[in-house]
Formats: sequence, structure tokens, C-alpha cells
Amino acid sequence: MAWVAAVALMVFAADPDESRGSAGTRPEQAQSMRTQTRARFGVGGGVSFGLANYSPALGVGLAADAGAVFNDRFSVFAHVELGTIVITYIGALGVNAEYALNDHFSVGLGAAFSAWGPLIFGGSGFYGLTVPVRVNFAPAQRASNETRRSGLLIGLQVAPGVSLQPTEFVQLRAPVGPEAAVSASVSVGFAWW
Repeated sequence: MAWVAAVALMVFAADPDESRGSAGTRPEQAQSMRTQTRARFGVGGGVSFGLANYSPALGVGLAADAGAVFNDRFSVFAHVELGTIVITYIGALGVNAEYALNDHFSVGLGAAFSAWGPLIFGGSGFYGLTVPVRVNFAPAQRASNETRRSGLLIGLQVAPGVSLQPTEFVQLRAPVGPEAAVSASVSVGFAWW
């Protein structure tokens, strides 16, 4: 009988304000809490393509982010991606800075060490520094009583770069300039930011 009274007390004595979130955060409190520093995580799958010195690579694989969000708009995070289609591999590890234009769109810029090449046949690969330029789209709108964003995140990234491989013109026994490269990726995943 005592437990029935306790449940009844909780149900009837509860705050009737329906604008409160599941954690009890009022929308006006959530607005002020959004500027606090918080963690950012993301994981997903995607398709990556790289091209350097007429040596293309394609990979289907995973991408992940881990970092922090500052003042609700700025993010700094580590980004890693790795993919393969059996005959080639492609991967990157870097640091990105990103700015959220609103709850749906964000743009970013970073620096990464990238590599790609053949796995089972001869040919040259690539390893070098790339500068990822990234655009993300999140279809879901953040509720007024939520402090962080979470949900589906679709990303498009293009990363021009230069090779770190030693290059030498064999016939002249002289070095040549670094090779240019470009990679691109499309990813779909789930993120908390």
C-alpha cells in the first residue's frame, strides 16, 4: 500500500510544465548551457577516393571523430578514416576545426596525413599531407530543451595535398618537386556534438 501512495505522490505532485525535457532542463536553461564546452564524437561509414601521380585508389570503410565543442559553434576534433576495396586501400588521420552555421550545416578545415595505394598489384602509392575541406549536413533539428546535437550526420570532404615521398628524376639524378594529390570522401554516420 505504501508503494501505491509513493507512486501516486510522484504522479500528482509532478511539475505540470510540459516544456521541460526528459532530463528536466527548461528551454531557457538549455540555451545558456549550450555555450559550455562539451565532447564531440562521431562514427560512420563512407566511400573515399584518392588520386596522385596517375595512381587512383578507392575505399569503402569507416570514419570516426573525437574532440570537443566550444561555445556551441566551434569544434576541434581528431578525424580518422580507413577503407579498402580489396585491391586498393585509402586512409587518413588528422585534426579538423569546424564551425556550425546552424543546427543543420557546418563547415571545416584541417590538416591530415593521408595514404593510399595498391594492395595486390604493382604500382605507386601516395603518402603525404592533405588539407581537408569539409561540409556536414545534419537533417534533424535540435529540440529547444537540448544542450547538444545528436543524430544522423552526412559529410562531404575534399582534401588537396602534397606528397612526402622522396622523388628523384632517375635519368638526371636530380630531385623533382613534390607531387600534388587530391582525395575526396562522402560519409554517413551518427554523431554527438
